[in-house]
Amino acid sequence: MASKQSLETPPDERKSDAANLNERLFKKMKKAVDSNPEVDLLSLFPKEYSERLARLASSPKRDRINPRDKGVTSLENVLPKQDNQRVSTIHDDIRYLLSAGDVQIMDQPSHSVQELIKSKMEVRNASPAIETEPQQFSMALIRLIQEGEIVSTGPVASRRMVVKCGVDTIAKLVWGLEEYTDYTTLQYLLEHKPSIPAPRPLGLVRMGWVTIFFMSYLSGPTLEAVWADLGTDEKASVRDQLDVIFRDLRKMEFPNGMSLGGVGGEGCKDLRRHLRRSTTPIFDVKEFENFQFSNPNYGSKIFIDFLRAFAPQSSRQIVFTHGDLRPANVIVEVTQDRRCIVTGVIDWEDSGFYPEYYEATNCLATDQVWDWFQFLPPCISPHTYPVEWLRDYVWGRHLE
Repeated sequence: MASKQSLETPPDERKSDAANLNERLFKKMKKAVDSNPEVDLLSLFPKEYSERLARLASSPKRDRINPRDKGVTSLENVLPKQDNQRVSTIHDDIRYLLSAGDVQIMDQPSHSVQELIKSKMEVRNASPAIETEPQQFSMALIRLIQEGEIVSTGPVASRRMVVKCGVDTIAKLVWGLEEYTDYTTLQYLLEHKPSIPAPRPLGLVRMGWVTIFFMSYLSGPTLEAVWADLGTDEKASVRDQLDVIFRDLRKMEFPNGMSLGGVGGEGCKDLRRHLRRSTTPIFDVKEFENFQFSNPNYGSKIFIDFLRAFAPQSSRQIVFTHGDLRPANVIVEVTQDRRCIVTGVIDWEDSGFYPEYYEATNCLATDQVWDWFQFLPPCISPHTYPVEWLRDYVWGRHLE
């Protein structure tokens, strides 16, 4: 059994997030070397370690909305208008990492997107189809994206960016993506639940290491951008609107024989510390929790069994889950009479079918200083799933 001290060792809140990341990694490596002096240390580094470290090191303070935040649409990452056509250098801009010689069409671009691409061709009457003119198609596609307006960028602009390509079309660029949950979910929602105000999928293209998601543009500010200016009544209205949307989302039937996680077979994700994906299909709550509690941790098996026993497994349903609900992922319209209307929910890359409490355990961070948490939609609030939320919080404090 692990010592009491090891069970009660949380990250040092006085240190920076980057320092805590390195400290956790160092402890993990030391533990591995103690167990096997010949261990391959490189294999212990999490994926995208350098990008994560750079992102954390550039954060001036611990004010993240969610510890699972990828920062794609976070307000602090939206570039000022005077700089939205350019980031610091070409090497820092993912648009200039596109490879015209390595193009794969994963989902055929819509007619509207093809017309946008065609408008950037040097020979205007040429076909924009990659099957007939691959080089012209690739160069026109790159030109369309490079000339587009930057809507938002991740903490590392060479890894993630959203570009507006037309009046109602955006392209989301992501470096090194291994699966397409964001896009397959939009396809699934369009077919099975078009009432959900999500972007419409308009095409999926891969150029070298960069994946390009084309989707409809949901105009308007994020809820994060306007929250501080809303009164109590407006915040309560937003809560009620989101509750209607998420109750509707959670009504989608979980198909017989489908595995949990992404609807395209992407599997389940665990977003603590660093991204983990299930390596085998998961079909029920028990298997999902086996996956969750398999994370490297400071506790013993006895402690884990003790913690798991707090929440019954069989009584929870499988529902469709967004996986990352926070104000930066909600698009709104503020009317002249100060009403705040929810017009869209974006960033579905952590979505899929999960246990009904999973949304509640993913939408909070203990270092948040604003009152968003007091206006969470009841259907996904931790107050609705108090045991699972508290258990998840305790478990998260003991992960390596």
